[in-house]
Amino acid sequence: MNLNLYLPNVHYMEQNFKSTQHYQQTIVFIYILHMNSWMIARNYMTHSPFGSTQRQVIGH
Repeated sequence: MNLNLYLPNVHYMEQNFKSTQHYQQTIVFIYILHMNSWMIARNYMTHSPFGSTQRQVIGH
């Protein structure tokens, strides 16, 4: 991805938000959702029959 094209777009999007705080809350919300799905996947792998081998491969 071309950063020169990407960065001005982010700035433009930030200006269109009502506040920077709202922008940050959106990022945090997406991040928390991502972390939750990762934890669920890790739990599933831990309790599944193949969990131990999968964990060795991933390194957690």
